[in-house]
Amino acid sequence: MNPKKILSALLAALMLLPVFTACGESAVQEKNDPQGTPADSTTVTPGGETEPAETEPDVFDGLETTDMDGQTFTFLTSNWPGEAVWTVDDITAEEYTGAAVNDAVYDRNLKTEERLKCVIQEHNLPGSGDANNALQTSVAAADGAYQVWIARLHEYLNMAANGCIMDMKNIEGIDLSRPAWVQNSIKGLSILNHNFGVCSEITTIHKEAVSSIVFNKNLAAQYQLDDLYEVVSDGKWTLDYFAGIVEMCSRDLDGDGEMTDKDQWGFFYQRDTLDAFLAAGQGMICDKDENDRPRYIFDNERNIDILMNSTDIMYNRAICYNVMNAPGDFNIWMANKFMQDEAMFMWVRDVNIPELRTMESDFGILPNPKFNDAVDNYYSVVNSYTGAALCVPTIVDERTEKNLGLFLETMGAASLDTLSKAYYDIMLNGIVARDRESSRMLDIIYANTTYDAGSIGAYAGICDYIYMAMSYANTFASYSAARKKAVEKDIGKICEKIEKRFGTD
Repeated sequence: MNPKKILSALLAALMLLPVFTACGESAVQEKNDPQGTPADSTTVTPGGETEPAETEPDVFDGLETTDMDGQTFTFLTSNWPGEAVWTVDDITAEEYTGAAVNDAVYDRNLKTEERLKCVIQEHNLPGSGDANNALQTSVAAADGAYQVWIARLHEYLNMAANGCIMDMKNIEGIDLSRPAWVQNSIKGLSILNHNFGVCSEITTIHKEAVSSIVFNKNLAAQYQLDDLYEVVSDGKWTLDYFAGIVEMCSRDLDGDGEMTDKDQWGFFYQRDTLDAFLAAGQGMICDKDENDRPRYIFDNERNIDILMNSTDIMYNRAICYNVMNAPGDFNIWMANKFMQDEAMFMWVRDVNIPELRTMESDFGILPNPKFNDAVDNYYSVVNSYTGAALCVPTIVDERTEKNLGLFLETMGAASLDTLSKAYYDIMLNGIVARDRESSRMLDIIYANTTYDAGSIGAYAGICDYIYMAMSYANTFASYSAARKKAVEKDIGKICEKIEKRFGTD
C-alpha cells in the first residue's frame, strides 16, 4: 500500500488526541524562523511570569474575498512511475474520508472555493514527461488548459527557456513575501533574477524531498553515546564526530569475520547521500554570480574536499553499507534492517521516514552532519529530481491574468491552516517524530533548505556524478574538471534563451 495513504489513515485516528493541540505554531516554522528554533506556546516576561501566547494571525490578512463566477483553475501534476511516494497527491480531494491529509486538502480547497467562488481541478498524468508534453501542447495551442503546473525542479528551466511558463514576480496579485511561499526557494530557484518556479505550502513534496539522518536510540544507549540532540545544538555534529560513532557501532553479528548484509552497520547510505553531504558542507555544483547567473564551481578545492572526506567514511565497507546494493527492494530492506536494531544511522529522504512507524525501538531524527566546525548551520538540499515547485503556464486570457494571483495567494494561505498543519504538526510531530527533540531537528532541517543551481539545471548531466557511489569511485577532481566546459556551455545556452525571451532584471 502507498505509504502516504497508510499515514493518512493513521493521522486521522490521532487528530482527536489532545496531545496534538499544542502543535499549531510549527506549521509556518520554515518561513518565520530562519534559525529553526521551535516556537513556545507561552511568553516569559522579564519578571519570570508567563503570558498566554498571542492569537495566531489571520492567514488571509490582506487578501480580498471576491466572486470569480465559477472560474476553473486546473493544476497539471504527475506521478513517479515505480515509486508512489513521489506522486503529487495533495492538490484535490473528492470528499471527506477520515484520512487527515486528504481531509486537510478538502478543507483547504473548500475554503478557497468559497472565498473566491471558483473551482479547483487537477489533471494528473503518469509521469513528468507526459506532463511536460501536455503543457507544451497546451501552450502551443494557446488553449489555456492549465493555470498551474507542479514541476520537478530539474524541469522548469527548459520550459521557461521555451516560453511555456512565466516569471511569477510579474503576475498580478502574487506577493512572494507572504508566508505560504517557501522563502528559501525564491532565491534558490531563481535565474537571472526571474522566478519561474517557487515552492509553496500548497504542496508538501518540497519537504518530502529533503533528507535526514535517523538514528537508533536503543543502540545509542547500548554504546553510551552522548545526547546527539545536544551535539547538534552545540554545533558539534560534524563529519568527524559522525564517523567516530559509525566506526564504534559496526559489528560482525554472525562472527564469520566478514561484514555482510547480515551484520550490524554504523551507517546505511544511498548514492544521493553524496549530494546531501555536499550541501551540508556548504558545497554545490553551481552557485550564482552577482547577476543571478549559474556559475560552475564543482571543481573547486572545497567541494572536492567535502566529497573526499564524505566518501572516506561511506566507502569504508567495514562500517558503512550502500543499501542500493542490498538484495531485493533496497527501501524495504534498509527499513527492516534498521527496525531490527542492526544499523546505528540511516540516511533517508523524509518521505521514507513514515515507513519506520511500526519500529519497536525508539528512533530519532538528525540533520546531515556538517563538514566541519566552520560551517555555520545545518543545511539540507531539496532534491531536484523528486522535489517540485509551483509554476504558472503562459497566460492566454484576461480573466486568468486578473484572477490567478489572488487565487494562488488564497489557496496558499488556506494551506497554512490545513495541509501544512496536517503534514507537519500532526504527522511529523505526532506519529513519526517520537520526541520533542526530533521535532526541533525537523524545524532546523526545514528552516535551512538549499537548492543547488547546478543540479536544478542538470547541465551536461553533471548531477550524474552521484552514480560514482555505486562503484565506490572517488575521482571527483578529474570528473568535475573534465565536464566544466560542457556544463558552462549548457549554462550559456539556457541563459541566452531566457535573456532573449524575458530580458534581465
